[in-house]
Amino acid sequence: MNTTSLVLVYYKNQYRIAQYGVWDGYPESAGLTVLEFLSEPMNVHRLVLNLPKLFTPTKVQSDNINNLAEDISRNAYDMITPTEDEQFAPRYGTWKWMRATFNTRGEEDPQGGEQAAGGEAHLKQEDKTFPTDQWVKVAIDPTKGIPSTEDVCVTWETLKQDAYFPLLRNCPSLAPETGAGILSLVADATGMMPVRRETGHIASADWVYVVDVDKVVLEVYSRIHGVRGGKRFGKIKYGPGFVAGWRLDDLPSPKDFLKGIDAAIMSR
Repeated sequence: MNTTSLVLVYYKNQYRIAQYGVWDGYPESAGLTVLEFLSEPMNVHRLVLNLPKLFTPTKVQSDNINNLAEDISRNAYDMITPTEDEQFAPRYGTWKWMRATFNTRGEEDPQGGEQAAGGEAHLKQEDKTFPTDQWVKVAIDPTKGIPSTEDVCVTWETLKQDAYFPLLRNCPSLAPETGAGILSLVADATGMMPVRRETGHIASADWVYVVDVDKVVLEVYSRIHGVRGGKRFGKIKYGPGFVAGWRLDDLPSPKDFLKGIDAAIMSR
């Protein structure tokens, strides 16, 4: 779902990470990702140790990263988008255009489960699956033969991600699709890592998750459900409102985390 989020890490009186996420920003997804990471005490220690490795890329660095991402996207797109001629003559030397077949579950029939003509009842689309074919260009190894259907599907899924979300390939710490996964990326960093510090999204993100290392707390804010005001974002016009918070050394279970947020929203 297109629910946006912002993951903030506050340390020594400044935001060291401000990662804007474009997918699944609601508590059941991004929130639980943050909670799972913080629930392992050593993760917070590893995160803090690696904060000095973070830097905001210069324009030249950003341009180089984005240019490489464009190359990755273009090359991957060409591998999953055959021309009409290629579909009818799919074999080229050591390459072959093949179909990746997926079973897609349909959505509920908008007509309420009955045929528009004839009056004969039928299964709702949500109870049926439909085969969907996708083209993918695969390398043929003469010593191994034609790739299996499973391998072709995996290749297509990998190329699709590269085509549409190339930053996940060459610089995941800058990819908006990374979202709350930025915490693990930073904690696992072995060298310098470029990151976004997009505090300008504080007012626009649907959900904001603040890891305040100074105060040793996790706080959850919402643009829609929270109580506006307060010390953290009170001075930001249309800033997100506070929903719930916990100490990092006394975090709830995933179930209680979600229940706490739901209860806080219902009490508004």
